[in-house]
Amino acid sequence: MRTPNMSDEELDELVRRSAEAYPEEIPLGGWLRMEDKLNKAATDQLVRRKVVRLFMLEVAIVALLLLLWQGYRIATTGTEVAQQPARTTLPVTKKAATVATSAASEQTATTLKPSVSPHTWCRPLRRHLPAQK
Repeated sequence: MRTPNMSDEELDELVRRSAEAYPEEIPLGGWLRMEDKLNKAATDQLVRRKVVRLFMLEVAIVALLLLLWQGYRIATTGTEVAQQPARTTLPVTKKAATVATSAASEQTATTLKPSVSPHTWCRPLRRHLPAQK
């Protein structure tokens, strides 16, 4: 659709006349709902900010406590190592290491004997197993 050539005054007069015909009533309930939505959004944003701040504070506290704990561990470990006497190590051949390991395992095998026989602790299990023929 073509627009007729009009002067600015004629165009302004046309817009004024059409605006006068438009109803001026604006439903107040719509503005109240919009205001409620904006208030709810503002309070949600404030709550979210507070939650994020508290979370960041908790993370910072945990990180600080971990750093303090690590520092304490390093400080106490350093003093324990300094108090231990220096040990001298002798070179060990492969054969000597194998003999020492096998002797140690034999010694532990002979000293570790079960205090309860397997028959004692297996009795309750035998009830639940099918009978053997």
